Amino acid sequence: MILPIIAVVFLGSALVRGGLVAEAATNLEQEKAAAIATEARAMLKSEPEVKAAVEHDCDAGALITDLKTREAEFERREADLNAREARLSVVEDRVETRIAALKQAKEDLDGTITRVDGAQSRDVERLVTMYSTMKPKRAGELFNEMDVAFASELLVRMKPEIAALVLANMEAEKAFTASLLIARRNQSAPKN
Repeated sequence: MILPIIAVVFLGSALVRGGLVAEAATNLEQEKAAAIATEARAMLKSEPEVKAAVEHDCDAGALITDLKTREAEFERREADLNAREARLSVVEDRVETRIAALKQAKEDLDGTITRVDGAQSRDVERLVTMYSTMKPKRAGELFNEMDVAFASELLVRMKPEIAALVLANMEAEKAFTASLLIARRNQSAPKN
Protein backbone atom coordinates (compact mmCIF):
# COMPACT_ATOMS: atom_id res chain seq x y z
CA MET A 1 0.00 0.00 0.00
CA ILE A 2 2.75 2.44 0.50
CA LEU A 3 4.08 1.82 -2.94
CA PRO A 4 0.97 3.01 -4.66
CA ILE A 5 0.95 6.12 -2.51
CA ILE A 6 4.60 6.80 -3.33
CA ALA A 7 3.82 6.26 -7.00
CA VAL A 8 0.92 8.70 -6.82
CA VAL A 9 3.12 11.25 -5.03
CA PHE A 10 5.86 10.85 -7.68
CA LEU A 11 3.29 11.10 -10.44
CA GLY A 12 1.75 14.19 -8.84
CA SER A 13 5.21 15.70 -8.40
CA ALA A 14 6.04 14.97 -12.04
CA LEU A 15 2.81 16.58 -13.17
CA VAL A 16 3.48 19.66 -11.09
CA ARG A 17 7.07 19.86 -12.40
CA GLY A 18 5.81 19.32 -15.97
CA GLY A 19 3.29 22.12 -15.49
CA LEU A 20 6.00 24.40 -14.14
CA VAL A 21 8.28 23.55 -17.06
CA ALA A 22 5.46 24.14 -19.53
CA GLU A 23 4.63 27.44 -17.84
CA ALA A 24 8.32 28.45 -17.91
CA ALA A 25 8.56 27.54 -21.61
CA THR A 26 5.44 29.57 -22.35
CA ASN A 27 6.87 32.53 -20.45
CA LEU A 28 10.17 32.19 -22.35
CA GLU A 29 8.34 32.11 -25.70
CA GLN A 30 6.32 35.16 -24.69
CA GLU A 31 9.51 37.01 -23.72
CA LYS A 32 11.12 36.12 -27.07
CA ALA A 33 8.00 37.24 -28.93
CA ALA A 34 7.99 40.51 -26.97
CA ALA A 35 11.70 41.06 -27.76
CA ILE A 36 11.08 40.43 -31.46
CA ALA A 37 8.11 42.81 -31.43
CA THR A 38 10.22 45.48 -29.70
CA GLU A 39 12.97 45.02 -32.26
CA ALA A 40 10.47 45.23 -35.13
CA ARG A 41 9.02 48.45 -33.70
CA ALA A 42 12.54 49.91 -33.45
CA MET A 43 13.20 48.96 -37.09
CA LEU A 44 9.94 50.54 -38.13
CA LYS A 45 10.98 53.79 -36.53
CA SER A 46 14.50 53.80 -38.06
CA GLU A 47 13.82 52.25 -41.50
CA PRO A 48 11.17 54.16 -43.49
CA GLU A 49 11.18 51.55 -46.26
CA VAL A 50 10.52 48.74 -43.80
CA LYS A 51 7.78 50.80 -42.18
CA ALA A 52 6.20 51.45 -45.57
CA ALA A 53 6.34 47.76 -46.41
CA VAL A 54 4.79 46.77 -43.08
CA GLU A 55 2.17 49.50 -43.35
CA HIS A 56 1.45 48.17 -46.81
CA ASP A 57 0.33 45.08 -44.83
CA CYS A 58 2.84 42.98 -46.79
CA ASP A 59 0.26 42.70 -49.53
CA ALA A 60 1.81 40.41 -52.15
CA GLY A 61 -0.32 41.91 -54.92
CA ALA A 62 0.94 45.41 -54.14
CA LEU A 63 4.53 44.15 -54.05
CA ILE A 64 4.12 42.48 -57.42
CA THR A 65 2.61 45.68 -58.83
CA ASP A 66 5.53 47.71 -57.44
CA LEU A 67 8.03 45.25 -58.90
CA LYS A 68 6.34 45.39 -62.30
CA THR A 69 6.37 49.20 -62.19
CA ARG A 70 10.07 49.21 -61.35
CA GLU A 71 10.79 46.66 -64.05
CA ALA A 72 8.98 48.81 -66.60
CA GLU A 73 10.98 51.84 -65.44
CA PHE A 74 14.24 49.89 -65.79
CA GLU A 75 13.24 48.76 -69.27
CA ARG A 76 12.43 52.36 -70.24
CA ARG A 77 15.80 53.54 -68.89
CA GLU A 78 17.57 50.74 -70.73
CA ALA A 79 15.83 51.75 -73.96
CA ASP A 80 16.89 55.38 -73.36
CA LEU A 81 20.47 54.30 -72.73
CA ASN A 82 20.46 52.19 -75.89
CA ALA A 83 19.15 55.15 -77.90
CA ARG A 84 21.84 57.41 -76.41
CA GLU A 85 24.49 54.82 -77.18
CA ALA A 86 23.32 54.67 -80.80
CA ARG A 87 23.43 58.49 -81.08
CA LEU A 88 26.90 58.54 -79.51
CA SER A 89 28.06 55.93 -81.99
CA VAL A 90 26.88 58.11 -84.87
CA VAL A 91 28.62 61.15 -83.37
CA GLU A 92 31.83 59.15 -82.83
CA ASP A 93 31.75 58.08 -86.47
CA ARG A 94 31.33 61.71 -87.57
CA VAL A 95 34.18 62.84 -85.32
CA GLU A 96 36.46 60.10 -86.63
CA THR A 97 35.59 61.08 -90.22
CA ARG A 98 36.34 64.73 -89.48
CA ILE A 99 39.61 63.86 -87.76
CA ALA A 100 40.67 61.82 -90.79
CA ALA A 101 39.72 64.73 -93.08
CA LEU A 102 41.68 67.17 -90.90
CA LYS A 103 44.73 64.89 -90.93
CA GLN A 104 44.54 64.70 -94.72
CA ALA A 105 44.14 68.49 -94.96
CA LYS A 106 47.18 68.96 -92.68
CA GLU A 107 49.25 66.62 -94.83
CA ASP A 108 48.16 68.51 -97.96
CA LEU A 109 48.97 71.85 -96.31
CA ASP A 110 52.37 70.59 -95.15
CA GLY A 111 53.11 69.49 -98.70
CA THR A 112 52.06 72.87 -100.08
CA ILE A 113 54.16 74.71 -97.48
CA THR A 114 57.17 72.57 -98.34
CA ARG A 115 56.72 73.32 -102.06
CA VAL A 116 56.25 77.05 -101.42
CA ASP A 117 59.24 77.19 -99.06
CA GLY A 118 61.34 75.37 -101.63
CA ALA A 119 60.20 77.71 -104.41
CA GLN A 120 60.80 80.76 -102.21
CA SER A 121 64.25 79.54 -101.27
CA ARG A 122 65.11 78.94 -104.92
CA ASP A 123 63.85 82.43 -105.81
CA VAL A 124 65.99 84.03 -103.09
CA GLU A 125 69.01 82.04 -104.27
CA ARG A 126 68.44 83.33 -107.82
CA LEU A 127 68.29 86.89 -106.50
CA VAL A 128 71.51 86.34 -104.55
CA THR A 129 73.17 85.02 -107.70
CA MET A 130 71.89 87.99 -109.77
CA TYR A 131 73.01 90.62 -107.24
CA SER A 132 76.33 88.83 -106.77
CA THR A 133 77.08 89.06 -110.49
CA MET A 134 76.22 92.80 -110.67
CA LYS A 135 78.76 95.50 -110.27
CA PRO A 136 79.02 96.27 -106.54
CA LYS A 137 78.17 99.98 -107.08
CA ARG A 138 74.90 99.18 -108.90
CA ALA A 139 73.99 96.43 -106.37
CA GLY A 140 74.65 98.90 -103.51
CA GLU A 141 72.28 101.46 -105.10
CA LEU A 142 69.54 98.81 -105.40
CA PHE A 143 70.11 97.61 -101.81
CA ASN A 144 69.61 101.21 -100.63
CA GLU A 145 66.08 101.08 -102.07
CA MET A 146 65.18 97.71 -100.50
CA ASP A 147 63.76 96.99 -97.08
CA VAL A 148 66.82 96.70 -94.84
CA ALA A 149 65.72 93.34 -93.34
CA PHE A 150 65.34 91.81 -96.82
CA ALA A 151 68.64 93.32 -97.96
CA SER A 152 70.41 91.86 -94.92
CA GLU A 153 69.04 88.38 -95.76
CA LEU A 154 70.43 88.67 -99.28
CA LEU A 155 73.79 89.88 -97.97
CA VAL A 156 74.03 86.90 -95.59
CA ARG A 157 73.60 84.47 -98.49
CA MET A 158 76.24 86.16 -100.66
CA LYS A 159 79.91 85.25 -100.56
CA PRO A 160 81.56 87.46 -97.91
CA GLU A 161 83.84 89.23 -100.42
CA ILE A 162 80.91 90.23 -102.66
CA ALA A 163 78.70 91.18 -99.68
CA ALA A 164 81.51 93.44 -98.39
CA LEU A 165 81.71 95.26 -101.76
CA VAL A 166 77.93 95.74 -101.87
CA LEU A 167 77.89 97.05 -98.25
CA ALA A 168 80.70 99.47 -99.15
CA ASN A 169 78.53 100.90 -101.94
CA MET A 170 75.40 101.33 -99.78
CA GLU A 171 74.46 104.46 -97.87
CA ALA A 172 76.26 104.44 -94.53
CA GLU A 173 73.12 104.42 -92.37
CA LYS A 174 71.49 101.55 -94.32
CA ALA A 175 74.76 99.57 -94.38
CA PHE A 176 75.04 100.02 -90.59
CA THR A 177 71.41 98.88 -90.00
CA ALA A 178 71.88 95.85 -92.28
CA SER A 179 75.09 94.96 -90.41
CA LEU A 180 73.26 95.16 -87.05
CA LEU A 181 70.46 92.93 -88.35
CA ILE A 182 73.00 90.39 -89.58
CA ALA A 183 74.86 90.46 -86.25
CA ARG A 184 71.65 89.98 -84.22
CA ARG A 185 70.21 87.22 -86.43
CA ASN A 186 71.26 84.34 -84.21
CA GLN A 187 71.32 86.21 -80.92
CA SER A 188 68.14 84.49 -79.63
CA ALA A 189 69.27 81.02 -80.70
CA PRO A 190 70.00 78.65 -77.78
CA LYS A 191 73.66 78.39 -76.87
CA ASN A 192 75.28 75.13 -75.80
